[in-house]
Amino acid sequence: MSDFDFASQFAALSDVAARLNAQSDTVNQLIEQFQDKLRALNVGLEAWVLLETEPGSTIVPAPRSPGRPALPTTVTIQISLGYARGDDGWGLYVKRIAYKPQTLNLLSLAAAEVVTVYKWIKLVDASRSIRVEALGAFPKLLEALKTAAESAVQTIENAKKFVR
Repeated sequence: MSDFDFASQFAALSDVAARLNAQSDTVNQLIEQFQDKLRALNVGLEAWVLLETEPGSTIVPAPRSPGRPALPTTVTIQISLGYARGDDGWGLYVKRIAYKPQTLNLLSLAAAEVVTVYKWIKLVDASRSIRVEALGAFPKLLEALKTAAESAVQTIENAKKFVR
């Protein structure tokens, strides 16, 4: 790569980075506006949507007994966006869960085994890439909340009929 190519590529990246930084300043504002609108609805139900999957990560679990090291496990990590009740009340959160791959058995299909559930973090505290990706998932999250609310209404109506 010539010095000219390097300089022009660096200049192009610098231009895009400046535009990205200018746009990123509004990301948290958009997140907070969406969160405020959800809170105002007072749905009080939790919903999650998958943002991305990180295949093939390797983790080393804590030893199960002294003197016996745990073997590394290859896992899939799923990152989800949710509206849920956290320590600070209802809000938008990101959670990461590590799963062992599904095992196929001739007699049954075993569900993926949860290996680790990482602490939820507020969406506004997530990395830029996750926050930007979450903006695109807002419509899916709204649909998931609507579905949860419809299900809750139907369950309550059925219970009223049953109890009468």
